[in-house]
Amino acid sequence: MLFKKHTPGFVDLKEKPAPFEFSDAAELINHPTMKRESDSRGFSHFALDKDTVMAVYDGGRKWFVVGYVSDPKSLDFPQFSC
Repeated sequence: MLFKKHTPGFVDLKEKPAPFEFSDAAELINHPTMKRESDSRGFSHFALDKDTVMAVYDGGRKWFVVGYVSDPKSLDFPQFSC
């Protein structure tokens, strides 16, 4: 499966982050891109909205788009709702 990091349109990067392959949810959440989120103060869990991976903080009071996955059905993340 493929993960593509989200970069907001207002952020001007010289190089966009390269997509990366992963084989299961454990490999995805242990990738440095995801660990940066899960190691942050207030992190609660990852969730999915279609193919979009969200990092949820403070029990759902804050959330951020982390990136996009090619096969969301293969991940056992909760559905995102706000």
